[in-house]
Amino acid sequence: MDEEHRRWWKETAKTLWLMAQTCSLFLSVESVHLPAPFSWLVSAMDFVTLGPLASFFFSPCASFLTHYATLTLTSLAPLLLLAPMALLAMPFFIAGAGRGWRGFRAAMDRCGFRHYATMIMLFHTSICVKLFSHFNCQGPYEDETGEERRHLATDYSIKCDDDDYLAYSVFATGMLFVYVLVLPLG
Repeated sequence: MDEEHRRWWKETAKTLWLMAQTCSLFLSVESVHLPAPFSWLVSAMDFVTLGPLASFFFSPCASFLTHYATLTLTSLAPLLLLAPMALLAMPFFIAGAGRGWRGFRAAMDRCGFRHYATMIMLFHTSICVKLFSHFNCQGPYEDETGEERRHLATDYSIKCDDDDYLAYSVFATGMLFVYVLVLPLG
């Protein structure tokens, strides 16, 4: 098989992966109940697209983490993975013949940077869903003080007009800019 066919199959597999992950997430978020053969297919899709692993970090049911902790971990973990990769690349860069950006890029490729984008794409949909869910406020509802307030749909203990929520909204907006605009274009 020549290089063009191999590249086509790789891109097709990535597209099918992302489509399956997006469909699986959509069906779970919208609580769509399918009949037996289709529900088995969706369960298989969920398993194959690392749904159980993604739900560990991205699920609102992970009670040991707060909404803000999961938002921070979900958005920063893939970016913080670059730091150890860069540290591992330094000996290759110092010992390598190439200098400048090309030499550092070659050293990063030797440490797995080439596969980094693929790894990010595996979780890209889940990361974006988590970031967008931060802005899903419902209400207004009457709280314990008698005031009408809007609450976060995934965690009703968070009020959408609190200072913490507004500070994390700035953070989530920045991360959305990175994940929705910068990464796909890069």
